[in-house]
Amino acid sequence: MGEEIGSNTVFFSRSGVPTKVPVELTQQEYLSLAETYAQLEWPKQAHECIANIEQISSSNTIAIKARHLADTRLPRQMPTDEAIVLNLRALHARREQQPDLAVHLAKQCVELFPGFEYGYTTLGYLLALEKKHLQASDSFRMALKINPHNIKAWNSLGDELLCIHEYKEATLSFKQTLLYEPGDLVAQNRLDNMHEYEQSNSMIIRCGNVIMASAASFMLPAALVVRDLIALRTSGFVDNKGNFAYHELNPQYVRAYSEAVRFKYGYLVDKRGKRITEKKFRQTADFSNGLAAVCETILWGYIDTAGNYVIAPKFQDAKDFREGLAPAKKSGLWGFCDKTGKWVVVPRFEDAIPFSDGLAGVVSAGKVGYINHQGEFVVPPQFDAGLSFSDGLAIVTNYEIPLRRSHERCIDKSGRVIFDLVKLRKQLAPDQRNPWYGGGGGGLDSIDGDRRYQNSTHPSYSFNDDVRRYSEGLMLFVSDGKYGFVDKSGRVSIPIQFTYAAPFREGLACVSLDPEPVPFTGQKQKPQLFGYINNEGKFVIPPSFDLAGDFHEGLAYASEKDGKSGFIDGSGKFVIRASVSIGSDFHDGLAPVGALVSYP
Repeated sequence: MGEEIGSNTVFFSRSGVPTKVPVELTQQEYLSLAETYAQLEWPKQAHECIANIEQISSSNTIAIKARHLADTRLPRQMPTDEAIVLNLRALHARREQQPDLAVHLAKQCVELFPGFEYGYTTLGYLLALEKKHLQASDSFRMALKINPHNIKAWNSLGDELLCIHEYKEATLSFKQTLLYEPGDLVAQNRLDNMHEYEQSNSMIIRCGNVIMASAASFMLPAALVVRDLIALRTSGFVDNKGNFAYHELNPQYVRAYSEAVRFKYGYLVDKRGKRITEKKFRQTADFSNGLAAVCETILWGYIDTAGNYVIAPKFQDAKDFREGLAPAKKSGLWGFCDKTGKWVVVPRFEDAIPFSDGLAGVVSAGKVGYINHQGEFVVPPQFDAGLSFSDGLAIVTNYEIPLRRSHERCIDKSGRVIFDLVKLRKQLAPDQRNPWYGGGGGGLDSIDGDRRYQNSTHPSYSFNDDVRRYSEGLMLFVSDGKYGFVDKSGRVSIPIQFTYAAPFREGLACVSLDPEPVPFTGQKQKPQLFGYINNEGKFVIPPSFDLAGDFHEGLAYASEKDGKSGFIDGSGKFVIRASVSIGSDFHDGLAPVGALVSYP
């Protein structure tokens, strides 16, 4: 799949990200999109988003964040299309396991475009993977000559200095990162462990390569092995008593447990982290209804929790089983099969999502409708996009051409409109810039019939999984950058007043009333603190946490400014202490914890 940049095509898939900046977004939406473009190294689109932010307002906190993004993560000088294309081709060659070609393209980029710092950071990254640490360091220094505020270059230079045992210089590099980006997790992690890096130098020289082979599945500079071992001591999956079931690096990067199993690097593992089968799958989905869709080579099939095929690979594509049926693709069309692989609804749709609340969204003739288990339309195809049903309701979207406004409405199972989301946003905030866009995106439980808009403004408002729609009788609602909750009739049940809110889980919702702090304002700012409310909107757990997650299986991860972190119960009391900076939700009795470790 190619992405167009100017007159060139970069053969590097960017699924779900629009190549052209959408119109009529809010400042926060433009900022989120600019951050995505910066991560993908698409500077032109990022700068266009920032220009749109400045046009709306140049004096608020979002505009300050946007200028900071441009200063620390975007090129100091706007590059040509040819420079961007060459840089992306170098990165793509490396991902395609062509290291020599990648280095050649990166060197060509810096020779032809010496004022483009992305070329130097890419070349440094490629040389680091080849363990040419002195050359890599020089390349990162060249990037910093062009832009002294480039935090990616400072962090990468610090890692290369660690590899050649220049600990004082490495410390200065990471401190420079924190000067420009306070709270950067990578730099802070390195500084916290600097003493152990120095103390472990001799051990790295003796056995770094052996440990490295087991610690990571790709090449790492040897000096980072000890860092990984340090992180490994407090990383992995813990049970509800706080005991480690097993250790694993960066467990937040992988799927949670589902039906007592999970996939790790394509292998199916049990709750001790041990492989259940030696089969390795190229693509996998989560387990649901006892089965998981998997792909070893080209075709998809379904396995059970023992790793055995229940339905042999025979589909072009496949999705989750729900309510005993699963969407599967054959001969270019989607239908629904049962757990024996037999077609219950023969393939005749252009797309389909799993059943929920007795109905499944499908695309017919470019429009979204909903069918029952017999394949009969209960809600005829008439929408451009739609989300799966939850608590008897679904959000559907029609695009208003040519403005590409996402007009969202909430319908019941008969297709009757219960309330209009756009009208409600207009009532709540008449002066807001874009009431047609609610934030969020599509996902596994959304379906888009109009392919022209798949890389533009997705059906917004809801999140990717069922529990984040109508959850426990209330739906998270976003209006003009504020969060609240509405009931099933569209009536505001909990005022739209929060600067952050998550959907209800187990009777509680995580919220904040504090604005998110903005770096580099020169003013002292109040930290953003999180607490939990009940379904009446009253605080059950007062805002006192600087990080907080959803409740799952009676526990939620939380941390306080004084360093106390772990898992709290419904009263806000810590019942599990964890000396880690990151934790996530419990599933099947296990939760991932551990500091994140980033690689150069």
